[in-house]
Amino acid sequence: QLVIYETSPSELEIIRDISRTFPSHIFFQQRHGPGQRSLYNVLKAYSVYDRDVGYVQ
Repeated sequence: QLVIYETSPSELEIIRDISRTFPSHIFFQQRHGPGQRSLYNVLKAYSVYDRDVGYVQ
């Protein structure tokens, strides 16, 4: 629910970095595919949950 309702100041950074994360791994290769969406959800949720840490690459 954090991903849906909360905003993160790091959202644009996360979106930019997603396609560069594990580019040769099949699960993450499809742009906006299930792997990239899952990773985005985890990173955004954590950046909202722990605002002191936020998102770092």
